[in-house]
Amino acid sequence: MKKQTVLRRSAIAIAVSTVFLLSACGGGGGGGGGYTAPDSPSPGIRGTAPSSAVPFATPTDVGTINPLVGAVAGTVYAMTQNYTADLTGSGAQNVIVAGAESSGVAVNSSNWKNNAIQVFGWSGGQLVNQTSQWFSGTDNVITGTNNIQFGNFNGSGRKSMYVGPFTDGNTINSQAEIFVNTGSSFTRYNINLPYNLSSSGSTTFQYNGVDNIVALDYGPNTTFIFGSNTNNFRAVSVNNMNNAGSAIAAGDFLGNGTTTFVITDDNNSSGANKYSTRLYNWNLDPATGAV
Repeated sequence: MKKQTVLRRSAIAIAVSTVFLLSACGGGGGGGGGYTAPDSPSPGIRGTAPSSAVPFATPTDVGTINPLVGAVAGTVYAMTQNYTADLTGSGAQNVIVAGAESSGVAVNSSNWKNNAIQVFGWSGGQLVNQTSQWFSGTDNVITGTNNIQFGNFNGSGRKSMYVGPFTDGNTINSQAEIFVNTGSSFTRYNINLPYNLSSSGSTTFQYNGVDNIVALDYGPNTTFIFGSNTNNFRAVSVNNMNNAGSAIAAGDFLGNGTTTFVITDDNNSSGANKYSTRLYNWNLDPATGAV
């Protein structure tokens, strides 16, 4: 991957905070207009207020999970995230719960606890735990993750799942996973990475008719994971990027029909490029398969 240009950092930052509440509602949704408050004293700012016209339901407990394998209550903690995707193509969203153990209680490689991914979905108008349906045996058990991407990684048109490795610095991890969606279950493929990777961020992009992944590293080992129509997924690391960053986005940022990548926060502890925003182009060597 080659650095194309440097984007200047904006002086304006916007912070967004989201509260997520998982609830199970048996009934349908429906419209209902919200109440728009009058203009506030500050020009250009409008507020909202509660209204009885907005439909709501009391949250319902749909089950209890322990995301850590072999965890003992009160001795370990989990950094757990929620993701949503329509895994069945029905228009209904599934909820995927995944994460990693935190280092909050003297966690190290000798007492590390793996994470068990959970999948919830709709059945008979109820949100239920469908983990045993989607995963065979212990296929849902991973070392840990802090980012998941969904995409058409094998050309089937279904949303398969990429799980990026993350261990909070307590134990090394040189394996990612792609869970290929068969329509009603996952088939797990372990992706051996050329380097240990604690994935700080990832993105997907289209190439050769399938979705592909770029997984960042805080070090120089950012990794491309290429999709495959035959599920022969391949990882290629790019080791000329210095301190890569925390977040990455893919798009046609140059307006010429090519995919480039914007990477922010290079995590460089010294030097003028700390927290810089950069734009990279890339190319694949047809002879060597290197990026």
